[in-house]
Amino acid sequence: MKITKLLIALLISANCYSQNPLSLWDAVWDNPAFETCNTAKDANYMNQREKDVIWVLNCMRLHPSLFLKTVILYWDYPPRYTNVREREEYKSLIPYFKNLEPIGMVYPDSLIHMSARTRAEEYPSHRGHNRTTQRGIDNKCNCSESISYNSFESIDIVMDLLVDINNPNYGHRRMLTDSD
Repeated sequence: MKITKLLIALLISANCYSQNPLSLWDAVWDNPAFETCNTAKDANYMNQREKDVIWVLNCMRLHPSLFLKTVILYWDYPPRYTNVREREEYKSLIPYFKNLEPIGMVYPDSLIHMSARTRAEEYPSHRGHNRTTQRGIDNKCNCSESISYNSFESIDIVMDLLVDINNPNYGHRRMLTDSD
């Protein structure tokens, strides 16, 4: 009897949809309408955190004012930067999002994913944008990607790239909020 109950519980939990990672920030994100933002849910080459990053990113892109009100104004860095709210990079994010119009969603791409994963694995402590890998020039993907070398939760990864500390031109922020 106990085994049957355990099996049923496991089957139920396996069939439950993944919860929007932003639900932890505000219950408004629990609305089923935000399920459409989960464009990576069937990308079997991605782990759950990667899928959640896409979900958070799409919610942010489609609903920038809601993202500002429910996440940006309350978010703080994990201990890496304890004074993030005092930094110009964080302060500039607020007016940036006040003026940001909704933009289209992003969709997972296995070629970009493979390129980013290879880059991150070959240079786990490297931060930079040279597209030369240990195998030579990476010609398979004429693209750019934003890689977070930190092991944060999905919201922390997106916010880390949006705040874009020590990047004076805010290249990651612009890439994540670009309509192209």
